[in-house]
Amino acid sequence: MKLRKKLSDIALNVMMWLISLVVLTPVVLIFINAFKTKTEAASMSMALPEVIQWSNFAVVIEQGKLVLTFLNSMVYSSVSVIFGVLLSSMAAFVLARRRTKLNVAIYFFYYSWYYIAN
Repeated sequence: MKLRKKLSDIALNVMMWLISLVVLTPVVLIFINAFKTKTEAASMSMALPEVIQWSNFAVVIEQGKLVLTFLNSMVYSSVSVIFGVLLSSMAAFVLARRRTKLNVAIYFFYYSWYYIAN
């Protein structure tokens, strides 16, 4: 029984390592290509760059309007969080104060999902 559990753990561990490699390979490729010239990056190889091109980051920041897009993301996420907290707190107040069959069912639905997740 212990041998079967040990083999199962090893198989699961190997599978997770393989999945991690598949997921992280594009990230590593992008990271390596960020330091290459255009011609080197066009080959899409995992080879390290001959000369590190730090100017690529300045080009992305300036031409890609990185600061503006960062501020846009901050505004969208802040507004989303504010509305999410407001709406969910209002809904929670109604669910807690009004004891209808539907509200009790919704309460137990959320409680069961919280219990399952933890």
